Amino acid sequence: MSALGGFCCKPKKNDPDEEDQMERSEWSKPIQFILSIIGYAVGLGNIWRFPYLVLTNGGGAFLVPYITFMLFCGIPFCFMEFTLGQFSGLSPVEAFGFAPLFRGLGWAMLLVSGMLCIYYNIVMAWVVFYFTQSFSWNLPWKSCNNSWNTPNCFTYTGLTNMSSIPPNSTSSTMEFWTHRVLESSPDISDFGGVNKHLCACMAVAWILTFLCLYKGIKTSGKVVYVTALIPYVFLSILVVRGLTLPGAEIGLNFYIKADWKQLKSLTARCYSLNFISKISILSFSIYLFFYVQIWTRAAVQVFYSLGPAWGGLITMSSYNRYHRKFNWDAFLLPIVCGGTSIFGGFAVFPIVGHMAYQMGSTNVSTLMNSGPGLAFIVYPEALAQIPGAPIFTVCFFAMLFTLGLDSQFATLETMTSGFMDRFPNTLGRHKTLFTLLVCIVQFFLGFVLVTRAGGYWFQIFDWYATPISIVLIATLEVIAISYVYGAKKMLGHAETMIGKRSRFGRIFWTTIWYFITPCFTFYLFVTVIMDYTPPYFTNGKPFPSWSVAFGWCVASVSMIPIPLFAIREMWRRRHNLKSLFKPMEYWTDACEARLRQAEMRKIREAEMELDGIEDDVRE
Repeated sequence: MSALGGFCCKPKKNDPDEEDQMERSEWSKPIQFILSIIGYAVGLGNIWRFPYLVLTNGGGAFLVPYITFMLFCGIPFCFMEFTLGQFSGLSPVEAFGFAPLFRGLGWAMLLVSGMLCIYYNIVMAWVVFYFTQSFSWNLPWKSCNNSWNTPNCFTYTGLTNMSSIPPNSTSSTMEFWTHRVLESSPDISDFGGVNKHLCACMAVAWILTFLCLYKGIKTSGKVVYVTALIPYVFLSILVVRGLTLPGAEIGLNFYIKADWKQLKSLTARCYSLNFISKISILSFSIYLFFYVQIWTRAAVQVFYSLGPAWGGLITMSSYNRYHRKFNWDAFLLPIVCGGTSIFGGFAVFPIVGHMAYQMGSTNVSTLMNSGPGLAFIVYPEALAQIPGAPIFTVCFFAMLFTLGLDSQFATLETMTSGFMDRFPNTLGRHKTLFTLLVCIVQFFLGFVLVTRAGGYWFQIFDWYATPISIVLIATLEVIAISYVYGAKKMLGHAETMIGKRSRFGRIFWTTIWYFITPCFTFYLFVTVIMDYTPPYFTNGKPFPSWSVAFGWCVASVSMIPIPLFAIREMWRRRHNLKSLFKPMEYWTDACEARLRQAEMRKIREAEMELDGIEDDVRE
């Protein structure tokens, strides 16, 4: 069986050689796991989404709900998924065998990861294209003298007042993005053929992804030394340059200054509605959990940045040694992820503040945007206004590429290891070939995103593919682990690997898993549903109803396995429904095999140490 094969059958206890053959691949060094999960969690959203959320949700005040959700949802989920992955040594597809009723959660995670890979790599293609275009002293999006520009084009260069911008005009950066990069068609239904340069860039992105993963963690574990650390070098360069620009304080003021009015809006609503009555506490709670969007956005950002319920954390931890003390990793990852988001804001706001300063403005909110708009329109325009622009532009897009590539590692590994754990005797024996096949299939599945209508379809995928399914998966996951399997039992498994916790530690984690994390997760699920709005074009026009219907189909793809597997298991166990909530035999066998292998490793290491001592004595 391949080193990456799962434990789907019980090994012979009297044949240690066979057990050795069934051992799962492990990280060569502990640091590889840390760098891999940091690379997985710290992605594009930390740079292009977090700064915009801070700007539009109270500035520094946004950190209050963000840190709150990180503490009571992010860290507990990390600890929970690290425990499940490391204890079972299985990818999500097989790891949920502890409760047959919830086996569909693993397949849901696999499908979510698959869809994310498809449309995430088109972002990588955009980054590759911008990166290649940055090796020019005259950046192509800085002027209106190009073949793709229209008569309505204007540039920010030399602009001293926002009011001097002609009406119905478009910036040179926007035209470069729309007419050169995307080559956008006028409508989502007008595909207009394949965008050749984006197709080539997407191929480059997939080729690099495959080369980094063709032997699984054996190759990606070495690559992360570069891809997980280099972004911080580029980010530091941009921070230092941004802070030394005139007008940097304008951007920093918007970033650091806390607007407590938005957090206090809850209290204001309660008073304005005269909820000073016996039900005032209930009313306050209702507004807290269902009407304060700032808390919802903070929670969503935690889920998007850390990546719980996506399957990557379970997959990466399944390659750990059995007795790795991952408890500190569960704290380190959220700290690094949150710290990177905050640090990234110091690279974005000063440079955008400098752009506002040049235009005689003190308001950066009119220039900021979220998502691709920030990374491919606002920030390149701001960088174009500073001396030595090409150098810093290359740094910026190199940083984005390494951030995106890192995130792809764990996401694609979740897919490949899931199938190989499920079919170890076929796919598990051909790791490289299967990884290549997955990359090729996903490249062709993403073809719609490199057509002339690709920008519109990207928005559909981004809008529907993951948000609802992820919070549903997270809600059911915490229910399955905390209530069906048992938080105390799962904590007991953690203690067998990392050592006994103090009485306070056990009470703390069981309380968090039983009560606090489920409440926060359920809150997020309800508010995401309540806050749903259909997607709109940039001009405010809604997407056609058929495309919205397609979006819901995309969303349902990753959610369908949950009820399907539940129904299947209920039918198969209809004469013994209690078994729906008891671990399956293969899962128990896998966990027992992991423990035996860990014990055998300890014996071998002790024998080697003893042999070394005897050799020293002889000498």
